[in-house]
Amino acid sequence: MNTASAQEFEDFAAFESTVKELEKTAPQRIPELLEGQKPLLNTYSLVNQIQYYLLASEFYNNRGNFELAKTNANQGLELVKQQNSPSALISELLYSRGFAYENLGDSEAAMQDYQNGTQLAESLEHLENTAYGYINIGAMQYLAQQFQASLQTLNKARELAEQSDDEQLKGYVYSELGILYNYLGDNESSLDLYDMSYNSYMNAGHKIFAARARLNTGSALMEMGRYEEAIVLFKGILTTFEKEISPRLAYYVNTRLASCYSEKDEPNYELAYQYLITAGKYIQGTDAHDVPVFYLLERAELLHQLARHDEVDDVLKEAMVHIPSMTKHNQLYSKSHLYSIQARSYYQRENYKAALASQKLRHQLRYERHKLEQQDEVTELKMQFESEQADVAAKILEEQKAINNLALEKAKASSQFQWQLSLAVTLIALLFAWGFIKLVQKQRVLKAVSQTDPLTGVANRYRLLTIGQRLIDEAMPYSLLMLDIDDFKQVNDSQGHSIGDKVIKKIAELVANAMRESDTVVRLGGEEFMVILPNTTLAQADETAERLRLLVMHYPWQEKLGIEAVTISLGVANSQHQQVSEIESLSRIADEKLYQAKASGRNRVCS
Repeated sequence: MNTASAQEFEDFAAFESTVKELEKTAPQRIPELLEGQKPLLNTYSLVNQIQYYLLASEFYNNRGNFELAKTNANQGLELVKQQNSPSALISELLYSRGFAYENLGDSEAAMQDYQNGTQLAESLEHLENTAYGYINIGAMQYLAQQFQASLQTLNKARELAEQSDDEQLKGYVYSELGILYNYLGDNESSLDLYDMSYNSYMNAGHKIFAARARLNTGSALMEMGRYEEAIVLFKGILTTFEKEISPRLAYYVNTRLASCYSEKDEPNYELAYQYLITAGKYIQGTDAHDVPVFYLLERAELLHQLARHDEVDDVLKEAMVHIPSMTKHNQLYSKSHLYSIQARSYYQRENYKAALASQKLRHQLRYERHKLEQQDEVTELKMQFESEQADVAAKILEEQKAINNLALEKAKASSQFQWQLSLAVTLIALLFAWGFIKLVQKQRVLKAVSQTDPLTGVANRYRLLTIGQRLIDEAMPYSLLMLDIDDFKQVNDSQGHSIGDKVIKKIAELVANAMRESDTVVRLGGEEFMVILPNTTLAQADETAERLRLLVMHYPWQEKLGIEAVTISLGVANSQHQQVSEIESLSRIADEKLYQAKASGRNRVCS
C-alpha cells in the first residue's frame, strides 16, 4: 500500500499556494499532497488548520468526490467552534458542504448551508462571499423550477461580482446564469454567458472550470440541434484539457458525445454506445446521487436502438434499483423515461400488451410531473407574494403608528380632539385600502410574469401545462402551428444578437396581432414559436399558417431594421385529423411537419 509522505513547506501559505497551482496544472497530485500534510496539522495555527480542511473540501467537490468533500467541511466546521469570533471561513465551509449535500441528493440540507453562509457573509460585509452565496441559492432555486426567484437572486450575485476583481467569481455567476437561461429556453443568451464564463475562468487561470464552461456550451449547442459543432467542441475538451480533466468531467463529456452521435440527423448508434461505455469507466469518479440512473437509462436507450432487447431489460431493472435515491422531480422524470424505453422495446418485440401497460404507467407519471411543476410555480408565486405582503404590511403599520402618535399629541393640545381622531382613523383606513390594492396589483403582476416570455411578452412554455390540460378536460378539437424563423443563425452572426432579438420580438408581435382572442402564441425558446388554435380544422389552420407566412415575408425588414427579408417555416397538425388529444404528442407531429417544411426549402407550410 502506498503511504503519502509529509512534504515540508516554509509555512501554510506556501502549502496553500502549491495546492492552488497544482489545481491548474496537475490536480491528480493533490490527494497525496493533502494526505501528506495531515500529520503536520498540529504544527499549524487554528486558522491554518481550518483553511486546510476548506482546501481539501473544495478540491474533492471539484473532483466529484462529494462524501470526502462533506467530511472535510465537517472537520473544518468543528474547528471553527474554537474561534473567538465568526470569520469568512465559516461561510466558505458552509458553501462547500452545501455543494456536497446538493450533489448527494440532500437539497434541504444544501439550501440551509447556503442560506446560513450567505447571512454570515452579509453580516461581515464580505462582498465576494455574499455573491457566492447568492449564486448557490440561485442555482438551487432554478433546480426547484423557481425560475423568477432564481433570476432575481443570480442577478444580485452578478451585480456584486462585476464590482469585484475576482475573475473566478465572475466565471461562476456567468455559468449559472447561462444554465438558468437554458432552462428558460433562451439558448442564444446561454451561449453568450457560457463564453463570458469561459473567458473569465481562463483569465483566472482555472482551466478545469473553463473546461466545464465549454461543456455547458456544447450542451446548449446540442439543444439547438447543432450536433456537429458540439462534437468538435467536446472532443476539443478531451484534448485541450487532458491534464486538468477530472473523472467527473470526463464522464459528462463522453456521455454528451454519445448523445450527439445518437441524436444527429444521421445517427451512429454503435459509435454512440462506445462513447457511453467509455463514460461508464469514469462513473466511479463521481458519487453524485443521480449519475448512475441517468447513465443506465442512456445505456438502455442505445441498446434499444441497437435492438439488443434482452440487455435493455437487465439495464432497466438495475436503474429501477437506484431511482429511489433521487429527488422527487428526478424520480418522476427517470421513471417516465424508463417506461418510455420499456414500452418501445416491448413494441418492437411485438409484445403489445406489455407495451401498452408500460405506456399507461408513463402517461400517469407524466401527469404527476406536470402537476408537481404547477405546484412549484404556485409555491414560488406564493412565496414572492407573501414577501411583498409582509413588506407592505410592515410599512403600513409603521405609518399607522406614526399617524396615531401624531393624532394623540395634537389632540392633547387642541379642543378639536374628536375631529383629529376621526381624521386619523380615516387616513388609516385609506392607507389599508391603498396597501390592499397594491398587494392585489403585485399578485397579478407575479402571476403574469410566471407565464410570460420576458423578451416578447407572449406566453412561455409553462403556460402550455394549463392550456394542454384545459383542451383535454373540455375535449376540445384544436390545431397547432410550429413556427421557426428561417436561417436565424445567419441573422445573429451577421447582424448581432441585439438585431436578432428585435427580429424575434417583431415576429412575435406580428403573429400575436394576427390571432383571434381565443388563440395562444407561445415562445418555446430561441427562434421557435407555437400557436394553439382551439376549435379549428386542419384546413383552417393551414390557411392561418399561410397567412402568417406571407405576413412575415412582406414585412418591410430592410426599411425598419436594415436587414434582408426574413421568412418563416411552419408545420401544422390537428387533433381530430391526427387523432391525438395530448398537446405534447400533437406538437411532436407539428414539429415533424416543420422539419419537412425546412427540408423542402424553407419559407413554406407543411401539414
